[in-house]
Amino acid sequence: MAGFDKLRRYLRMPSRSARRITRDVEEELQLQIDLRAESLEREGLWPSEARAEARRRFGDLDDARRYCAAVDRDAERSRRASDWLGELRQDASHTLRMLRRTPAFAAATVLTLALGTGASTAVYGVLHAYLIRPMPYPNAERLVSVLDAPTFDRFPGAPLRERGRLGADRGRRRRAEAAVDDRVV
Repeated sequence: MAGFDKLRRYLRMPSRSARRITRDVEEELQLQIDLRAESLEREGLWPSEARAEARRRFGDLDDARRYCAAVDRDAERSRRASDWLGELRQDASHTLRMLRRTPAFAAATVLTLALGTGASTAVYGVLHAYLIRPMPYPNAERLVSVLDAPTFDRFPGAPLRERGRLGADRGRRRRAEAAVDDRVV
């Protein structure tokens, strides 16, 4: 029986396209008009008169065409949704049946899914906090970069009175180096 269900699933007709629905509606409306015309011919009208009278009695053909196409599209959409939900139910029941047969594999699968979900949630939380959420500053969209102000203290361990002398020595050394560079050129 299961083999027959699989075969039937593979051989079933695919869903109809909008073009196919339009063509089916046109064929059905033409058939209805032809049947009415034949009935009128049997009542004694000439074929051309019977066809014209059948169209007149049928009413607004464009309105009927739109209505039938809309009903057909809705029915096709409902059929597709029903087929999809049925297949989803079958897949879920098959998956649960297989997981019940192998509890160790089921535990490993659930653990893997839990770890993957937790890791992706953590990564998203970090990315959201640092990249996506706006910075808590006024006009944050105009902020280009935030840097620490550089310190110009070249002698952080020296006492203050020594810093001035060391800085002066450095200035004399630079002037002397510049003088040597001028002579070399």
